[in-house]
Amino acid sequence: MMKPSFVLGALASATISLVSALPALSLPASLTASSPDSYINIRTSPSTQARITAYGLVGDRVETLRSTRGQDGYTWHYIRFNNTRQAEGWVRGDLLRIDSATSSPTPSS
Repeated sequence: MMKPSFVLGALASATISLVSALPALSLPASLTASSPDSYINIRTSPSTQARITAYGLVGDRVETLRSTRGQDGYTWHYIRFNNTRQAEGWVRGDLLRIDSATSSPTPSS
């Protein structure tokens, strides 16, 4: 007879494997700002204090991969550009317009 801890461990391992194999929720969006000439900072983590790794321009097309609520109170979205740059990182929610009006990523924390 198998020990319950072995069965639970195997079940947990299978669940983790299944979840990591599922595709991430990806929503089409575009960068936006009050000025059409704005540079929109893309950051390493969801904070205005985080290092800037890239920037986008108003109208740039991106995919929203996940979202979270930052300690600053803003909703932040982890995005990937749809062009050949393949840059990705965090952008504040007020600088992003998600195309789908019916669904948006749920903040994870």
